[in-house]
Amino acid sequence: MSNVGAGTRECGDCVWLTSDPDVVTARERGRALAEALGFSAPDQASVETTISELAINMLTYARSGEIRLEIVDDAPSTGLRIVARDWGSGADSVGFSEIQRLTDDVEIHTRAGRGTVVTVTKWLHSAKHSAA
Repeated sequence: MSNVGAGTRECGDCVWLTSDPDVVTARERGRALAEALGFSAPDQASVETTISELAINMLTYARSGEIRLEIVDDAPSTGLRIVARDWGSGADSVGFSEIQRLTDDVEIHTRAGRGTVVTVTKWLHSAKHSAA
């Protein structure tokens, strides 16, 4: 695994999305990685749902894009980062409330005519979701 940035290792898992079967592939890979990292079953489901929401939005509005999965080591915390990137007309941040509820950190960068990058992180043993 190569270094992507401070505290981040790329897991080498990127899914190019062009159709519904690609959404299933991305969801399965995200859930498997979350399980391997030790996420609880409910948090694995949150990861899977987050990927699904991002991917379906991407296919609906941009017709294609990519989902990249990264392991984040930010001692003492470990997390799973999901980066969704498309090259569409630029998404409105409306509709991301479910993603914000399911994850711990959300960043949305969009530029008209240049696409959108949504970066979400789900932390292992997150206090935000332990009480839920």
